[in-house]
Amino acid sequence: MSAGPRKLAPLVVCIALGAVLRIPGLGSFPPPLTQDEASRGYDAWCLLETGEDRHGRRWPFFLESFGPGDYTAAFTTYLTMPFVAALGPTPTAIRLPDALLGVVTVALVFVFVRRRFDNTTACIAAAVLALDPWHISLCRTAHESGFTPFLLALALVGMQSAGLLPERNPRPKGFAVSLRHRTAFGLMAGLALSLHAWAYPATRLFTPLFCLVFVVLYGRDYIGMLRRGDQRGPPIAAGIGLILGASPLWITALSAPHRIAARSGATLLFHQDLSALQIAGNFVSNWLSNLNPVFQFVQGQDVCGESIPQVGLHLAILAPFWLLGLIRIAATILQSRHSRLLMAWMLLYPVPAAVCGDWNPHPLRTVAGVALFPIIAAVGAGVAMSALNKQKRPVRRIVGALAIAAFAANVGHFADAYFRKFIPIAELAYQTRLIRAFEFVAANSGEADFVLVTNTANQPYIYALLAEPISPDELKRSPMVAVDGPNGFHQVLAVGRYLFMPINTRRFPGTQERFDALLGRLPPEGDGFLIFESDSKAPGIESSPIVYRAEATSNPAINTPEPTYFVHTVRAAGNQRP
Repeated sequence: MSAGPRKLAPLVVCIALGAVLRIPGLGSFPPPLTQDEASRGYDAWCLLETGEDRHGRRWPFFLESFGPGDYTAAFTTYLTMPFVAALGPTPTAIRLPDALLGVVTVALVFVFVRRRFDNTTACIAAAVLALDPWHISLCRTAHESGFTPFLLALALVGMQSAGLLPERNPRPKGFAVSLRHRTAFGLMAGLALSLHAWAYPATRLFTPLFCLVFVVLYGRDYIGMLRRGDQRGPPIAAGIGLILGASPLWITALSAPHRIAARSGATLLFHQDLSALQIAGNFVSNWLSNLNPVFQFVQGQDVCGESIPQVGLHLAILAPFWLLGLIRIAATILQSRHSRLLMAWMLLYPVPAAVCGDWNPHPLRTVAGVALFPIIAAVGAGVAMSALNKQKRPVRRIVGALAIAAFAANVGHFADAYFRKFIPIAELAYQTRLIRAFEFVAANSGEADFVLVTNTANQPYIYALLAEPISPDELKRSPMVAVDGPNGFHQVLAVGRYLFMPINTRRFPGTQERFDALLGRLPPEGDGFLIFESDSKAPGIESSPIVYRAEATSNPAINTPEPTYFVHTVRAAGNQRP
């Protein structure tokens, strides 16, 4: 094997590890699907079949998910469409683009670090990301935030290749040398940064702040490039990429600005009844909580909000290396603009979470820091290896063997916690029992006239659309019936043959009357099913024997408070309200 392949062999291993931990079993680990994942998958199916989302909007920039207070960027749904076209609207198809781009991100981090440091540091960074609990949990779901580490890493590699992150030292090997290639990479970098801003509200705030850092650190270089006719291409191309890529944002800002930050009124500190001093205090407290070592290395949260048992965002064994790396970067901050870039990145990535008052620390709003952690940890590992290399060979071998054993044990602990212990815990956030009830009814309802469903769950109608399934064409012919709900979210009362009991009827007058009218349209004495959180006889129902009980995954060591859903057979009783 030549020197080149030997150097790349560790990268191949890292990519393989990343793929093994991200791709297999996507339909089962974690349980499928959260309401947000199901929403993205169904809209991808609708756009494929009709060119419209499930609300009837044609090729939108932002998708209305569950009401006028809940808009998400359509970009990630468009990326999901080819997979839904190939595999159908299955959990695997919906989650696969996140997983595949996560594997590519491992390679991009390797490239970025290798060009600034060396092959060993780059391999360590790639390995850290490949085995990182935070990134793995992101990549195994279809949440839009999971796309953003790939986009940010792509943008940074593009800026490196375009010569837009210059250092005073000679240019490392691997950079594009021709002006044409550097211009192309500049365009790629600009587009990737814009898509990074479009994809998720948290990165919509982080990206312009990060671009400002580029201007502060490298602005003079950019001006010098623009003044030289033979160097104008890369910065101009990057600017064009930013403008073109951000077109969905500025067009939406002019036509429907509320869609860009639809949930800000319910989340931002500035929209709460707080004084300026209280806002500042909460901001600092939130910022610090997202960097809390306990959250980072001992007990973090999965993307669904539940905790993986005794697992932080990162492997605990990497905490000393992360600290060493941070110290090394801080020590070289005056000499190296690259160190200043990494430090600014470190300070900025918790900001989108810190400005919100509803959930901190937050594993999604801080997603801009996913690709940063392996870089800092790899720098720290390099410091530790340099110190170790000064020791005698027996000491190096013993310390190296102990470090490898401890690292393997930590990876094993995470794998056991995530792929086994976490499943019954995750079923609460993923509403697994409700989904099982829907699947039972879809498989056994036959010619049933209706299905009556509790509406205390989180947007249960989206699961009916996928479980039945109700095709996009069918939904278009018979649109869902929705009314206003809390915090800008809709209450869906009917879709297909499914009826959903209303909630908050006092706060939203007329909801009960609308539901009663839907009940009145049922065939007299028609047969159907009831999905309810109780095994008792439902009021107003003529008969209600239990035909199915949606159980949780068996694990007596873990007690989750998720309600059990029961499926009853029922019969309509004229206009009588259930």
